[in-house]
Amino acid sequence: MLLAININNSETKLGLFHGDRLEAHWRVTTGPSRTPDEWAAAITSYLTQRGHSPQEVRASIVASVVPPVTQAVSEGVELAVTHRPVIVDGRSRLPIKLDVDEPLTVGADRILNTLAATHLFKQDTIVVDFGTATTFDCITGDGRFIGGVIMPGVRTAADALIARTAKLPATELTAPEHVIGRRTEDCIRSGVLLGTADAVDGLVKRIKAEWPTKQVPKVVATGGLAGLIAPLSREIAAVHADLTWVIFLNGGTLAINSVFDKDEGDIGYLNAPPPLPRYLLAFSVALLLGGQLLALALPPAFQVAYAICFLLSVLYSVPPFRFKAVAGVDWVINMWGFGTLTPFAGWAATGRPLDFGHGLVLLAFCPLFAALYPLTQLYQFDEDRRRGDRTLALILGMRASLWVALGCTILAFGLFGWAAVVLRVTAFLLLLPLAAWLAVLVPWMMARDRYTPAQHQQGMYRALGAWAVTDLVVLVVFARFGG
Repeated sequence: MLLAININNSETKLGLFHGDRLEAHWRVTTGPSRTPDEWAAAITSYLTQRGHSPQEVRASIVASVVPPVTQAVSEGVELAVTHRPVIVDGRSRLPIKLDVDEPLTVGADRILNTLAATHLFKQDTIVVDFGTATTFDCITGDGRFIGGVIMPGVRTAADALIARTAKLPATELTAPEHVIGRRTEDCIRSGVLLGTADAVDGLVKRIKAEWPTKQVPKVVATGGLAGLIAPLSREIAAVHADLTWVIFLNGGTLAINSVFDKDEGDIGYLNAPPPLPRYLLAFSVALLLGGQLLALALPPAFQVAYAICFLLSVLYSVPPFRFKAVAGVDWVINMWGFGTLTPFAGWAATGRPLDFGHGLVLLAFCPLFAALYPLTQLYQFDEDRRRGDRTLALILGMRASLWVALGCTILAFGLFGWAAVVLRVTAFLLLLPLAAWLAVLVPWMMARDRYTPAQHQQGMYRALGAWAVTDLVVLVVFARFGG
């Protein structure tokens, strides 16, 4: 195993890796008064609490921007795991180039940001690192660090403001609801957080204007306060990836489907839907095409996933294809398009390579959507017959559709369980969504012949609720949190 330690001005982060998988991580306050013995005791305690022995650590690496602490931590690591750690600095032999005037003065945090961006994204990147200082690291796709910007960090600016004024109170940094604050604390939040977000956006635009290549750099955020500032920024890529997929692709897909559908009666929760707008087709095409253009600013895997789902949307809804009306084909399109490619796009937007364990998680959504899809058709049997649509549920019949849904659900949770074993995470929480699915499907199967169309529709909505529970639990179980 590898013990990686990142010493920053405010916090020191420790991570225990097995291959490229993060097994455990810890955050401690960076204390310059700690002795090597204290660091050794702390490291040993952290490892033991997580069920690991210090002897399992075969290599260690330390990156530090606090020279007075570096020596004590290095000696503490050596005492705990019986070998001396590698220290990262400007002299380290790494597959990157520090293409600046004084490479030996580049901080270890910026060196590691360059290494990570080169490995993960393989394209021109601006890494905005929200720490004690907020740094902008400019990195080319071939692994060159070409410089950047340093500005005061969010907490540094807030602490200085409060320390140098007599009446301004210490304020918790939470996202402001309004720009114009009506209380002193709200005014401080707006100034510090929105001011930082706008400063980030302005500096990123200036950096892009000076960028030495023709490629538009990807903008990513890291650091302890990245999750707080990124949603307030317009330039950080992860924010508009979600908007591109949800608003442009999903919105365009639903709109173009409505143009060519012949639904009767209620649609979803609308018992008396309004007539279709005259320009809905043009609007849907504009949404889909606009999203594909926005996707060009995101990683290539996201662009490909969007393009595939764009094509599937057209094949699914638009004559003469209209595979929505072809039993089996409609099922395959939905289980792969909405089932697997949608969560894959969320992963692809980060630019990270997909490992086997998380690949199993994304794959599990394929049979899960295969379970959900026929359930959305059971209440429309008569309507589909009148339209001449040969849906999967019509071909299978009520009983077989529910058995297919149950089998696909069990397969999906089998894949989730396999992923949990591969990733070495605790999976008992997955029993909660599994129970939710069974609570929907088993009573439905037993009473299927007595259900009215309205009751079948309520069953569909309960299945959608089970899907939502699954989404939340999968995030809790498999998502990796950290700074």
